[in-house]
Amino acid sequence: MQMNISKAFLSTLFQCIDTWKDDYYKDKKQSSESRSTSFCPYYIVNGTGVDIEISIYEDSKKEPIKILNGEQFGIDSLEIESRMRKKIMNDEPQDRTYDKLELHVKVNFKDLPVRLNNLPLHDVGTKRINLSRRHPEKYLIYEVAHRYSSKVCTLRSFVQIETTLQSSCRLLFQGPNLDDIEVILKGNSKVPVPIQYIGTGRISLRPLDNDTYEWSPPISLTRKIDKEFLDSFACNSKAENNPPYIFLTKVAIQKKLSTYDPDSFLISIYSPTIIENLLPNDVKVHVIDDSKNDIVSKDSTLLPRGAKLPVYYYNNKPAKISVSIPEFNDDAWSTSKKIPKSGSVEKLTLTDPVTDNDILINIESFLEPNLQNVISLSAPYWLINKTRLPILYKPPLVNKLAAGMRTFQKKHVGEGIDLEQDPSEWYKVERPERALPFLYSPMQLCLSLANEPHVWSKEFSVSTRGSAVVKLGCESKPIEFNFVVYNGRAPEEYLRTFMVTIQPYFFIVNKTEKKIFYSQVDEDTEYVLDPNAQLPFHWMNGKGNHQLQIRFQNSERSTAFRIDEVLKFDLKMYDKETKETNLSLVDIQFKDESLYIIFSEKTREYADYRIDNQSPLALVIVQTGAPFGKPLKLKPYTCKPYAWDDPFAELKEINVLVRNKSYPPKRIKFDKFKKYGEHHYDEKTTLSMEVLAEGPSKVLLITDRPHYSTPNLPSLMPLAPTGAATGTYSVEANFAGISISIIDDTPQELMLVTVKDLRVRAESNHNENSLEVKLRKLQVDNQLYLTPCSIVLYVPPTEKEDSEFFHLSLVQSKKYKSIIYFNYFGLMLQALELNVDELFMLKSLKFVENILNFLNKSFAINTAYDVFNPPPNKPLSDQEGSPQTMLYFELLHINPIKVTITFISMHITKSPNEQTTPLEKLLRAAGAFANIDMAPINLNCLMLKHPFCTPDELVQRLVHHYSNQVLRQVLFILGSADFLGSPVSLVHNLGTGVFDFFYEPAHGFISSPADFRAGLVKGTSSLVKKSVYGIFNTASKLTGTVTSAAVNASFDEDWKRERAIAAINKPQHVGEGIALGMKDFGMGVFRGITGVVAEPVKGGQKEGAVGVIKGFGKGMTGLILKPTVGMVDLVTRTTEGIKNTTTFFDAKRTRERPPRYFGPQRVLQPFSQEEAKGQEILNTLENGKFANEQYIYYTPNNSDHIILLSDQNFFYVEGIIESSKFKLKWNENINDVQEIQPEKEAIIIAGRGKKDLRKIPVVTNMLTIQVKRDLDKAISEIRNNQEIFHNYYKYTEDLQPDLDEHAPVINNEGLRNPERRSNINAAEELSREQKKAQIEHEVLVLTSTDEISISEEYHEKTPLLDRNNSGSSGGSVPANTNHLPVVQAAD
Repeated sequence: MQMNISKAFLSTLFQCIDTWKDDYYKDKKQSSESRSTSFCPYYIVNGTGVDIEISIYEDSKKEPIKILNGEQFGIDSLEIESRMRKKIMNDEPQDRTYDKLELHVKVNFKDLPVRLNNLPLHDVGTKRINLSRRHPEKYLIYEVAHRYSSKVCTLRSFVQIETTLQSSCRLLFQGPNLDDIEVILKGNSKVPVPIQYIGTGRISLRPLDNDTYEWSPPISLTRKIDKEFLDSFACNSKAENNPPYIFLTKVAIQKKLSTYDPDSFLISIYSPTIIENLLPNDVKVHVIDDSKNDIVSKDSTLLPRGAKLPVYYYNNKPAKISVSIPEFNDDAWSTSKKIPKSGSVEKLTLTDPVTDNDILINIESFLEPNLQNVISLSAPYWLINKTRLPILYKPPLVNKLAAGMRTFQKKHVGEGIDLEQDPSEWYKVERPERALPFLYSPMQLCLSLANEPHVWSKEFSVSTRGSAVVKLGCESKPIEFNFVVYNGRAPEEYLRTFMVTIQPYFFIVNKTEKKIFYSQVDEDTEYVLDPNAQLPFHWMNGKGNHQLQIRFQNSERSTAFRIDEVLKFDLKMYDKETKETNLSLVDIQFKDESLYIIFSEKTREYADYRIDNQSPLALVIVQTGAPFGKPLKLKPYTCKPYAWDDPFAELKEINVLVRNKSYPPKRIKFDKFKKYGEHHYDEKTTLSMEVLAEGPSKVLLITDRPHYSTPNLPSLMPLAPTGAATGTYSVEANFAGISISIIDDTPQELMLVTVKDLRVRAESNHNENSLEVKLRKLQVDNQLYLTPCSIVLYVPPTEKEDSEFFHLSLVQSKKYKSIIYFNYFGLMLQALELNVDELFMLKSLKFVENILNFLNKSFAINTAYDVFNPPPNKPLSDQEGSPQTMLYFELLHINPIKVTITFISMHITKSPNEQTTPLEKLLRAAGAFANIDMAPINLNCLMLKHPFCTPDELVQRLVHHYSNQVLRQVLFILGSADFLGSPVSLVHNLGTGVFDFFYEPAHGFISSPADFRAGLVKGTSSLVKKSVYGIFNTASKLTGTVTSAAVNASFDEDWKRERAIAAINKPQHVGEGIALGMKDFGMGVFRGITGVVAEPVKGGQKEGAVGVIKGFGKGMTGLILKPTVGMVDLVTRTTEGIKNTTTFFDAKRTRERPPRYFGPQRVLQPFSQEEAKGQEILNTLENGKFANEQYIYYTPNNSDHIILLSDQNFFYVEGIIESSKFKLKWNENINDVQEIQPEKEAIIIAGRGKKDLRKIPVVTNMLTIQVKRDLDKAISEIRNNQEIFHNYYKYTEDLQPDLDEHAPVINNEGLRNPERRSNINAAEELSREQKKAQIEHEVLVLTSTDEISISEEYHEKTPLLDRNNSGSSGGSVPANTNHLPVVQAAD
């Protein structure tokens, strides 16, 4: 079984699920209907900058459909289906199916009319369409992407203009011999640059509704757009004394999804300055010119909270800023402060004229990479009142309300509460928007109710992260209000602010269908909590006993209990009518910093505690240390559930008394499973007592028989129905192997997970369910090329070949229906080896991040608290308020786990556009000091008997156990670091060798003299090998760390990159180690000497005179450093070779298969071993020198050589197909290969002029003929496109084709029918017009779609042909250096 998981698959899956959800939920019915009514399977989007005409079928008699620039057109599915039906009725060949439709486009460029035929609508991806050889800078981007259940096909210019401005602006396109075009660029939108202006035109801009400003200086499109640049443009005012209107522009290369995607450029237009309001209030802002003391921003526009205000009149000049908060006072403005430098903070002081208190506002400035200055206004703290009571704030040491509090109270808080009322009445008063955030700046805070006179709480800190309980009293009543105050970050967009939330500390929740009457201990007044209701709780007598009692109708008050600790227990209440003691479940949960006391009815079929009296005596049970509790009376031969009078007692003990007798009590610890032996009351009465587990219940068994077996007693509550069926049902599945291929968004294969010999057996009967899973082999391969760790995770071989790597066994009982009851749960894992390199880890984390983003978009429900639209306080839902499902295990057993970890850092080169994550920065700074070699992590077993807990509690137990185990292994991890020489590995190897030296002979001595001799040889060999390996491994680690640190200090990125790639090639034995060491030493000397000249030259090319000086310094440093590093490399490579000689003859682990081949289109295809191996050889040759080329063909030659063909080169490679190491013997450019001549058991490759002859030996003459035929076929296929285009350009470059008759036609039919190609040489004998007509016909049948995607049938028929056909670097056709799918046309 093979499974492929890619970004495209996940994207489609989640989009389908999202669509299904929209269609399912009624609250989204309207959007679902609107989408279904306007649904089209395909949408064509015109982003070329000009109008286009399209048709779906080339031979259609319908008029072409005109699509204006910037618009889209939906292709109706009815039209497609009718066309398909017509073809079927006419018995036409079905060469085009519904999912392989093709688009025909006429692009109406004034100077470049073009027809584009057979553009595929089904092939998801991005493609480049060249429009002219004479104008290679002009090409289109053709994109096919998913949108809900449709495909969107976009044809657009490769240069786009976008704006992040909130307001619109005008664009003016100008060019020689071209009409001026004026376009309105709306705020936060994109427009394409018309293709005819690229390379010849220019762009100017100015504000939309302001004719008082002139056009800006033009942005030239004549220079080559090949790199990013920033610039600013000012539109001068026509009026005097008005500042200029400034725009910033940035030209950037849009990030490619892969090296096969075409270049796309984006011109961004934005304001030089942005002021963002991160305050909870709307504000007004003044920007003041510091030199003239004039207000630069002419209007005081109200800036809403969370909004951004673009400022066009200020561009990093000295200026001040001042703000006003209209909610405080419209006329009150803060002090003005200079706009701080990037990265620094200033504070503005705003005085509230009502309370005469000050509020501080932070002003922070930072410069974006695009040179845009962002000025943020933020507050230190927001206060959020979620108590549903009117709360006032003030800073300590003053008797005045906080700044803005009086105005805030009138609008959002209201007056005080009636303390004489039932607490439930306090929360029925409508207080609109009382949970809105309040702006606050002091670090200390005091609270008070709005009731007069104010009684203020003790001051507490709002600057400390965490939570604290604040108690608040009243003047007229002894009520004690308990609030919890916790400090956390504000929502992401307000990340510079701390949000201080105030909410009730206690909530009482009634999950029963009865009214609950609750009261404080020793208080006569009772309060009512309605069924299924929730209410904040406060102590009505703050000076009284802080314990709670409850009762139901017609029952006595329960025993008193505390509510300040998380606990779940049964509560006893005496029913006056039935004269029975009933139990109610109390669950105290800690949720969102508050304690919820949840009352629910006892509906479980088990009791936490039970007492079985199987004696002839009447007993009385009393809890130790609970003098106010009621004793439990047990008649002879009866059983009853037991609940604690004081559930919070640390020691759960009971006293067992005999009723009406003065016998001394027997003390029993109920929480410990124990036999208490015999207890003699008199000569005739002897009782045996034992605490044991019966499922999730703890049972005290009391009997007068010493060896008592529990009889079948009647159940206290009904068990789960067993049903009438008594049969056993079983299912068994065996999988020989499962492969899961993980593909990232490049796309490239990231990892391959291989599972072998998987056996699953499940069984079920009326008593229990059982499951057993066995797995023999697991391997995770790193499928990236040139990686030091090709195998990420695998199981080392063991002495027992048939042992399972993974074994899970569990048995679940059906005895109880309200809990999940496991008779047994066992898990066993064999030892694992985990090898990870830096590049693989970062790419894996990126893949996981993409999946999480998909999941968040598709499934996540936004539960974040909206500070500006607070939801009403509702009772807990059934799911929140109900207890979690309980888990019970008679025995939970997880065997010891052993993992050996290796981590290797790498030098990763990133483009300037790519962002560097904090983890990457940390790893880059650590360098070789982060390397870990074979760090052993040993986790002890976990065995739990009779655990009874929730899933969350079980997870906490597991995390606590294994986290403590890992913390104890920190020293072993540190001792495995390369920079210390991996002393743990050294000790382990030496210890293993010494142990084997004594153990193996002794083990053989027991069997026979022959076994003794064999054991002596084996033990001695192990001692020598392990000792040599350990010593030289430590030596190579130490010297390798020294060289890595020296290289990192050189600041030579090219040298770092070369060494990182070279380090992947490890020596297999001492001879290879010396050879590689000598090579590294020679390269070090060579680079050190040549760097004295090369580094200043490179520096001068990049930075001018400053770069020359820097380069000279680097060159002189390298003159000493690089030869020294080369000498140390010689020692490192030699010691590595000696170390690896000891394991040279050991079995080596390899990948299950080579990385998947994707082809030039980067489209997921069925796996091909031949193509995958060919691409692997090409990508690893010469340390990745030819990785950008596209594999075409390879064949093994003799036993240790390979003939390899790419789209640019002919290779002769030394190596065995089954191996992963290949050495390049020689290579020739594909255009320099003039002839392939067969000889006896050889092939001669002739270069230009037949002067350069290369001989390739072949085993047999028959194979010689076959290889020559295959090579001729593949090479001619590559050249065919070049020759046709060359001839087409040769005869048409002076012609200006007419739009309607002679427009160049780009078609996509060619490679499907190679027989249709005619002989190009015959074209030379025709007239000029005939030649042009014939070549146009050949271009008509030549491929562009098949350069994009060749059908599977064609692949099978011609496995050696070019999959790319994008041209090579030689000949007269320009090289396609990125190997993109190129559709090429001529003028």
